[in-house]
Amino acid sequence: MTVARAAGGHLLYLLFFVWTLFPIVWLLLTSLKTRLDAFSIPPVWLFVPTLKNYGQILWISEVARAFVNSLVVSATSTLLVLLLAVMGGYAYSRFEFPGKRASAFVLLVTRMFPPVVIVPSMFRLLRATGLYDSLGLLTLLYASFTVSFSVWMMKAFFDEIPCHIEEAALVDGYSRPGAFWRVTLPIAAPGVVATAIFTFVLAWNEFLFAFMFTSQRAKTAPVEFVGIILRETGVEWHLMAAGACLLMLPTLALSWVIHRYFVRGLGLGAVKG
Repeated sequence: MTVARAAGGHLLYLLFFVWTLFPIVWLLLTSLKTRLDAFSIPPVWLFVPTLKNYGQILWISEVARAFVNSLVVSATSTLLVLLLAVMGGYAYSRFEFPGKRASAFVLLVTRMFPPVVIVPSMFRLLRATGLYDSLGLLTLLYASFTVSFSVWMMKAFFDEIPCHIEEAALVDGYSRPGAFWRVTLPIAAPGVVATAIFTFVLAWNEFLFAFMFTSQRAKTAPVEFVGIILRETGVEWHLMAAGACLLMLPTLALSWVIHRYFVRGLGLGAVKG
């Protein structure tokens, strides 16, 4: 009975992973097909893989510039949001001040509004002020629409850290900022990492603001790829798949680089050295 139950559990895990990873595998296979193979019905499973789709996309100079724009805007907005979220989350978690509950609720409500509601008024304002088509504008827009939820994320992580750890650090002679930087923040490192990934992914994949508020200089990768794959003859599925795979690379690289700090932060700072 135990063996059968274990086999059933492994089978469920296998089905779950197949269900989850199949779209990504299909995307990767399509990116390696020629245009003829990509449009074949029924789908072609045995084919000679090619990297021409990636070369065709990367050969376009505007794509490289769009990638750089996306990296700059995503990284800058992530750093800005982390700074505000860490300070805001710590303040909401540790201190009492007038209007705390109301301001926290308003902060969360702003996240519920769809971004499209501000597009008409923002478009006219940006045209009039000359801020249209700039990386600084996209950075501020991305940060403003992710900082509210990020503050709540960091507050939840700070709430899980016992206050007596900071009190012990204060007794040992640390100041309040010293206890925060040396004790509390290292323990909250998993929250910082999770918030960073959440913010970066949203900024990297954002399409609406980049499409509406840019034209040439600040165009990002998602917007640039749309112009490549949508042609008079229809959607170029092989190019779309290659572009989607390229768009996944920065997020995968970021997750791979900082995943070790997620585990490491669980044990740092809680025990006095």
